[in-house]
Amino acid sequence: MPLLAVLLVVLSIVAVLVYVLPAVSQRLAGYVEDRAVARAVAAANAVSTVGSENLQVALDVAAETAGGELLVVDRQGRVEARAGERLLPPSRRRSSRTRPTGCG
Repeated sequence: MPLLAVLLVVLSIVAVLVYVLPAVSQRLAGYVEDRAVARAVAAANAVSTVGSENLQVALDVAAETAGGELLVVDRQGRVEARAGERLLPPSRRRSSRTRPTGCG
C-alpha cells in the first residue's frame, strides 16, 4: 500500500510538470509580447506629436521612461534616429562585390 501511495504522488507531480509548465510558459510569453507592444505604442504616440526638430529629445525621454532602445526607421529600412541603450549592433552593409568568407 505505501508503494502505491508513493507512485500516485510521483504520477501527480509528473502530471503537473507535463501539463502546467507549458501553459505557464505560454502565458508568460504572451505577457512579455503584450508588454513590448504596449511600450512601443506608447513611445510611438509620444514621438508622433513632436516636430522633426524635437524628435531626438522626445526619443530620449521615451527611451529613458520605457527603458531599452527606440529606433525610427524609414520605409527603406534605414535607421533615421535612435535613442536609449544600444541593444542592437549597428548594421553593416556588404557591397555586392564582397563574398562571405568560406565560400569557394
